[in-house]
Amino acid sequence: QKDLFRNSIATPSILAAIYNYKFVNAMPIYRLSQDFKRSDLNLSPQVMSNWVIKGSEVYLSLIYEELKKQLLKHHVLQADETTLKVTDDGRAAGTPSYMWVYLTGEHDETGEKIVLFDYQKTRATENPRKFLEGFGGVVVSDGYVSYQQLSKEMDLTASGCWAHCRRRYSNAIKAVQKTMTQEQIDK
Repeated sequence: QKDLFRNSIATPSILAAIYNYKFVNAMPIYRLSQDFKRSDLNLSPQVMSNWVIKGSEVYLSLIYEELKKQLLKHHVLQADETTLKVTDDGRAAGTPSYMWVYLTGEHDETGEKIVLFDYQKTRATENPRKFLEGFGGVVVSDGYVSYQQLSKEMDLTASGCWAHCRRRYSNAIKAVQKTMTQEQIDK
C-alpha cells in the first residue's frame, strides 16, 4: 500500500473518516481528535488539519479540476458570489473575501448537477474571467456587472436571474402601493 503522504501514518480510510466527520457531520477537528483519543488513536488537531489541507491539494484538486471541465461543457451555468471573512490569508483579519459558486442549470439536459466553489480574495471581474475561460454558453446571475463585461469579452451570454427580477418588480409594486389610496389599490 502506497502512503498518502510521505512519512505519515495517514491511510485513505482515516482521511475519509476525517473528511466525513468534518464536512458531512460538521464536527470540529478538535472534537474529532478527542473522539479518536478515547479510542486510543492519538492524532492532534494540527496533524488532522494538515492532512485535510494536503489531501485537498494533492487528491481532491484532481476531482475538482475534472468536475470543472465537465461543468464548463454545459450550455447553462448559474453563478453567484458571497462575502465571507477569513482570519488568515495574508491580509488583516476580517477583510472581506469572496466565495464564488458555479453550478449547472436547474433543468440541464444531462441530468448532472455540478456545484463548484471558488474562493477568491476579491470580487474582481478577473475571478469569473479565469474560472469561465473556455465556456461558451449562458451564465445566469444576479446582474452583477462583471458578467455583463465578460459577455462582451468572451463567448458567453449574461442572463439575469428570474428571482432577482421578481424581487425588483415586487419592491416596485410595494413602493407604488404606499403612495396609493385603498380605493386606487382595489381597482
